Amino acid sequence: MTISETERNFHSSNDNSNVEEEEEEEEEETGGQREPLYIRISNLLKHEYKDGSQFRECIQNADDSGANLIEFTLDEHEYSRETTRTPNLKKQQGPALCIYNDGFFSEKDWKKIKTPGDSGKKEDLTVTGQFGLGFNSVYHVTDTPIICSGKKLSIFDPREVFLEKKHDGGITIPVSLLERKYPDQLEPIKACGKIVDDSFNGTLFRLPLRNDPTSKLKGKIVEPAQILESMRAFQLEAPLALIFLKNIKSIELFKREKNQERKRIFSVSIQECDSTDRRGLHDRIKDIQEKSTSSRTEWNQSYLNHFKLSIKIIDDENSTELTQNWLISDILTEGELAKFAGNVSGDEKLKLIPSVRTACSLDPNPSAGRAFSLLPLPFEDKLKGIHISGSFQLKPDRAHIYVREEKGIFTPEEDMRVCWNEKLLQFTGDFLAEHVFPTLVGYFNLNTEDLNHFYEMFPQELTFSPWNHITKRFYEKLDDSKENLYWDSHSKRLRSLQEGYFPSNTISTVIIQMLKRRLCFVIEISNLVQHLKNPNKIDSSVLRKYFQVPNNFEEETRENLNEALRFAIVDGKYSELYSVYLLPLSSGKWIPFNKRDHFLFTTNGSKVSELNQNLRIS
Repeated sequence: MTISETERNFHSSNDNSNVEEEEEEEEEETGGQREPLYIRISNLLKHEYKDGSQFRECIQNADDSGANLIEFTLDEHEYSRETTRTPNLKKQQGPALCIYNDGFFSEKDWKKIKTPGDSGKKEDLTVTGQFGLGFNSVYHVTDTPIICSGKKLSIFDPREVFLEKKHDGGITIPVSLLERKYPDQLEPIKACGKIVDDSFNGTLFRLPLRNDPTSKLKGKIVEPAQILESMRAFQLEAPLALIFLKNIKSIELFKREKNQERKRIFSVSIQECDSTDRRGLHDRIKDIQEKSTSSRTEWNQSYLNHFKLSIKIIDDENSTELTQNWLISDILTEGELAKFAGNVSGDEKLKLIPSVRTACSLDPNPSAGRAFSLLPLPFEDKLKGIHISGSFQLKPDRAHIYVREEKGIFTPEEDMRVCWNEKLLQFTGDFLAEHVFPTLVGYFNLNTEDLNHFYEMFPQELTFSPWNHITKRFYEKLDDSKENLYWDSHSKRLRSLQEGYFPSNTISTVIIQMLKRRLCFVIEISNLVQHLKNPNKIDSSVLRKYFQVPNNFEEETRENLNEALRFAIVDGKYSELYSVYLLPLSSGKWIPFNKRDHFLFTTNGSKVSELNQNLRIS
C-alpha cells in the first residue's frame, strides 16, 4: 500500500539505508543501546500510575487546553473494518473508552504528547499537570490510543504491531485524507463528535480496549464491564474534580451498547459561579510568572477572594438529582511562604506556589475533606467538609505527600519538599482561622442547627498526621482572634471568643442555665476548648460576677440558688462574696452579702460559722 506524502512520522528517522558505504572486506553495522518505548510505558504503569487514573489525567489535559466540557463514553459498538489505515487496525474498531472535550490541540500540544516523560508543562506554574506523564496512563486500557483534534488524527503504536515499522511508533494523518481514503477509520470518531469542513470540532481520545493477552504493555484483556465499573467509581470523584479546575464546567458519562444509541448515565455541572472568580487566582499567578524577570518567580503580589460555587449532580440511571453548595476561598501571599518559594523557584522540577484554595461545604452532613493538587488526591485531609488545594510536593506515585515522620534521613531535595509541605499546611491553618471561617459563618442561618454544622467543621487533632500542622496553627490564630464566630442564643448575635466562657465537665447544667439567664455568654462547643491554650472557663469568680445584679430571681428555685451559693464559695475566696446576690433570708428573699450588716447563719454542720469568720462578721 502506498503511503501518502502528507502523512507524517512521529520521530525523525535515522535510516541510513540510502547512504552508500565504501566497499570493505568487513561491513560496519549501525546501532546502539535503545530501550523500546513499550518497556518505558510498562514501567510507568507499574510504578507511576494506578489503573483508573486516566480519568483524572484526561481532565487535567482538557482543563489546561481551555475546554469547558469533557465527556467519557464507554462505546461497545462494532464499527466497519473495510477501510482502516492498516489491516491490523481492523482489530481496534470494537469496544473503546472515548474521551471528548471541546478544546483543541495546538501545535505545541501535539509536540508535548508525543514526548513520553516530558510534558513541557514544567515551566508553566498555572497548568494542572506536574510530571508530564499523564497521557501515558491511558495505556492501562489500550495498546493504540487514537487522538483526533481539529484537522489531525494521530494513532500511537508503541508496540509497533498495528502500523508499518517505518512509522516508528505512530502516525499523524489529516482528517481530509481519512475522509477520502480511510472513512471507516473515522466512523467511531464521528460517533462522539462532528466533523465539519474536514475538521473535528474539539478533541477526542479514543482508547480501543486491549484485546491481546500477550501485550507487552500490560498483558491483561480489558473488558467493557471493567470500564463501566471504573466510570461508576469515578462518579464519586467527578463533583470534587470540578471544584478546583479553572475552565471545565461540565463532566458527563455516557454508555453506548452495541447497535444502540449513546445514552448519558451521569453528569456534574457548575450552576452558579462567575468565571472571573473561578479563574482569578490562576490569572494572578500567571501574571506574576510572566512579569518575573529571572528564572526565579518574583512573588510580589497578593490576592484574596471568596465566592460561592454550586454544582448540580444528575444520576440518570437512578433518576436522582442533587445540588452541592460550596464557599471557595483563594489566597496568594507575599509573606514567608512566598520567600521560601522564591528561593527555590529556579528548580524546574518543582512547582512551589505560595497560594491555597479551600472549598467549604455549605450543606448539612458533609463528608470528610480531601486533599487536592488542583485535582483530588487519593487521601483525605481529615477536615470535615473542607477540601484543600495547594502545590503539595507529591511522591512519584501521586498518592502520597512528603512528610517528615516517614523516615529520619532525607536527601537535600526530599528535605526541601518536606519543609515546603509543612509550611504550606501551616499557612493553610492561618488562612482558615483568619479569613475562611470569618467569611464562612456569614453563609449560615443564625440558628442552632445550622451553626452546629459550622462548628463541626472546626479542625480536629489526630494521633499523627501531617494535617496536624493545620490544626495547630488554626487554634493558635483562633486564640488571639477577635472575630465574631460564636453564637449567643440570648443576645441573638455572634460574639468573639474573648467575650465568652467555656463550661468544664464538672459544672452542672443548673449553673450553666442560671448564668445564661444573667446574660453570661457560655460557649458550648465541645470540640473547641481542648485546642485552646488559655480559654476563659466558668469558675466561682465568673458566677460571682454575674450574680452581682438581682436579675431573674423569680425564675430560680431555692434549690438552684443554694447550688449557686455552694459553687460561689468552692474556691474559698469568701471575701469576694460582697455584693453577690446569694445571701438567703428566712423571708425567702435573696440579698447581697454586705460588710456593714450582721447576719446569723443557721445552716447545719460543723462549719456553720465558716462564712461568718471569713466574711469577718461579728
